[in-house]
Amino acid sequence: MNKPANLELIDNDNPEWTDEMLSQSIRFDGLPESLKDKLSGRGKQKAATKISTTVRFDADVIEAFKVNGKS
Repeated sequence: MNKPANLELIDNDNPEWTDEMLSQSIRFDGLPESLKDKLSGRGKQKAATKISTTVRFDADVIEAFKVNGKS
């Protein structure tokens, strides 16, 4: 089942993991909280910043939006 490597798809900056690399890996939930925060991109949300709401428009208003703007 071992296919020859497609040389056009090999990425030297991000090589395929070996069995040894995989055995040394740690699941995300096993990392310290400080590292999880850094890797997740943004910190925990302190408080809700947006409020969900619904607006209903008449059909002619929607048609006017479609005619005059991006849909």
